[in-house]
Amino acid sequence: MYHLRLPASPLRPFIESYWKVQTRPGESGVLHEQIYVDGQPDILFNFGCAYDRCGIPIPHGNVDGQRDYPVVIAQQGEINLIGVRFRPGGLAAFTRLPMHELANQVLDLRNGLEAGAAALEYHLYDAADFDQQASLLDRFFLSRLHSTESHQLTLHLARQIASGEANIQQVSAEAGYSIRTVDRLFRQHLGLTPRLYARIQRFQAALRLLSGAGERSFLQIALATGYYDQAHFTHDFSAFAGMTPTAFRQRFNMQQANPQSVQFIQD
Repeated sequence: MYHLRLPASPLRPFIESYWKVQTRPGESGVLHEQIYVDGQPDILFNFGCAYDRCGIPIPHGNVDGQRDYPVVIAQQGEINLIGVRFRPGGLAAFTRLPMHELANQVLDLRNGLEAGAAALEYHLYDAADFDQQASLLDRFFLSRLHSTESHQLTLHLARQIASGEANIQQVSAEAGYSIRTVDRLFRQHLGLTPRLYARIQRFQAALRLLSGAGERSFLQIALATGYYDQAHFTHDFSAFAGMTPTAFRQRFNMQQANPQSVQFIQD
């Protein structure tokens, strides 16, 4: 039901993966997933029944901008979704829209992808299989790839923040820009402020530890990922996951016990 493909090599700094979730012809399926905050935009091509996003039915494909809040995706019936999973700041390499205009937005494909979106959607629907669909996506994005010097600089600074090697003040000083200028670059290319991006990356690091082997205490995870204390960790985790660390651990353990469950656009 769930399939994953890597994009062509030149696209991998910007696109993490292509994915597909599909029921067999004539069969009905159920999809219900909590999507956590990760600062990564997505493109969805929906060729099945309408899916529900936080109580709002969406019958068509869309560009789902980077979010600062979790969402719930639910679909029941014919499921045929194809997704493009961008890295933080990756979508900016394929559109001239400033990323801050996409933040927390769900846009029609034709608005988010501009020229060629309708033709791409048509050819994806008509393709024989997912391999052919992945090739179509490669050709589309390769033809639109344009990463500017300021975009590359922003991605470099974002990687430093994500690795924990430097804080916002340090990356600004290294780039030779003021904090205000770096803030503008992040909003332009990532759609997030550097401070919010750093918070999201810290949450993602904690999420990986919670999802890993062993039963580390919440305090251990909090201190290992740079939170002041357990209360600070619980506050941020609940805001970005839509559930407490305790509820997440219980849910994760249930999913591990049921390997048939679908992991939908999750790291």
